[in-house]
Amino acid sequence: MTDFEREVAHAWNKYFRNNNLTGYAYRRKQSRYTSQVVDVLVDSPDLGYHAIECKSKKSEYGKRLNFKSSFPSTSDGHQIPRTTRFAEKTGRTPLLAVEYRHGRGQPREANIYKWDDVQRLHSQPEAKSIGPKDLKEYKYNIVRTGNQYKLTQNKVKNTQ
Repeated sequence: MTDFEREVAHAWNKYFRNNNLTGYAYRRKQSRYTSQVVDVLVDSPDLGYHAIECKSKKSEYGKRLNFKSSFPSTSDGHQIPRTTRFAEKTGRTPLLAVEYRHGRGQPREANIYKWDDVQRLHSQPEAKSIGPKDLKEYKYNIVRTGNQYKLTQNKVKNTQ
């Protein structure tokens, strides 16, 4: 999964350079024995300040993310409330980037979603997982071209 996190940061930085925008995206350093709130931070006075949680999943297991196994709990609590608190405290827009790997030699796909939908569904007691149809796309998305991701602007209505 660390490759996907790095590719997300590279996609944002390339978008800044290609569109002559001020901003920088960076992957948070991970340590094996400490919990990490989010994977990528984006700082831009032009596009805003974002906290991105990245998930990478083999598509053979389906496209739903299980709240227990995909979003782990630590001594600090469950990842979804921790990420939400971090975003609130730092004034960042929380986002979820999900990559689906289709197997060797097959193209990968990914999307960026609004975190609010993740938080809302997680707070419902009967909800066990979340899938792409449960989520609203964000105004920016990542598209796989060749062997790398490219940040694009969505043309979807009612996004933020």
